[in-house]
Amino acid sequence: MQKFGFAGWALALALCLSPFAAQALELVLVRADWCSVCERWEEEVGVGYAKTSESKIAPLRRVDFGAADLDSIDLAKRVDTTPTFLIIKDNVELGRMEGYIADHFFWGELGELLSQHSASQTN
Repeated sequence: MQKFGFAGWALALALCLSPFAAQALELVLVRADWCSVCERWEEEVGVGYAKTSESKIAPLRRVDFGAADLDSIDLAKRVDTTPTFLIIKDNVELGRMEGYIADHFFWGELGELLSQHSASQTN
């Protein structure tokens, strides 16, 4: 086991508490058990999402349609479609994708949203 000493632990703590740690993007999937399109997204994209470079920028959080978890997000407008994909930063919606047609459309649109909003994280 490596010993860090006080300076090493202080640096690790500072990195964890830095403004960048608190401002990470998140991809919120608003889904429903009765949604067949949500099921298809899970089969085609969801099962492997955690292994993608996009998940490093915006980890996935699944929220059930109508759940109280959705109330904690400052939404641009009400969510009334499943699936809805929200790009969130500090519990504020920055962008959204409604519905799902096919994986290549999803990845293209997600890539555009992430490039728009992840650039601001590095400044």
